[in-house]
Amino acid sequence: SEKERSPDILSFQGLGASRLYGDDPDLMSLKPLAREVLFFIVDRKRVEREQLLENFWPHHPPGRQVSNLHTALYSLRRLLGKDSIVHDGASYAINPDLNTEYDVARFGRAAAVAEGLPPGDPRRMFALTEAIHSYAGPFLPEFNNEWVVDRRRFLELRYLDLLSLHAQEALVRDQASRAVQTLREALEIDPLRDDTNLHYLEALGRL
Repeated sequence: SEKERSPDILSFQGLGASRLYGDDPDLMSLKPLAREVLFFIVDRKRVEREQLLENFWPHHPPGRQVSNLHTALYSLRRLLGKDSIVHDGASYAINPDLNTEYDVARFGRAAAVAEGLPPGDPRRMFALTEAIHSYAGPFLPEFNNEWVVDRRRFLELRYLDLLSLHAQEALVRDQASRAVQTLREALEIDPLRDDTNLHYLEALGRL
């Protein structure tokens, strides 16, 4: 049966792995499909029912689609609490009254702060370092649905942009070795990116 009460804090990790943390050890027992459905809802904040059906059961007849969705939602509510996922007729969302944390959202906020500061601002290097450290790896690496792959690439590109900005800021501060270290991290992810290679050559030249 569905659990009456949700955990006091629900923490979702989508970077580097798909994990759930709460005061209930059963959270890790979610089947992969139910876990992916959960992250789809968490990542998009509010999801239309048709989006769920089309993304997860595109080749099933309508009746089976709806049945599969109800099965996935039941398994989520059974573990997270019966009021954990709210439904307002056409869309689903995590209950806004729950105390939740999501590492992808945290990365996005840190990146926005860093990107909003002008070059040479005393706070910029710290903000860029914070944003880089909040990226723990590829988004949901164990899943390969189209929506996951697109989201993974978007977040990876943003991370690479932050590494590039971090290296440029290090060069402004005459910290060439720090810039080289940052750019090596970027080149490990995408060795063919032109701007990274140009900055890398510049940083090596400054050493």
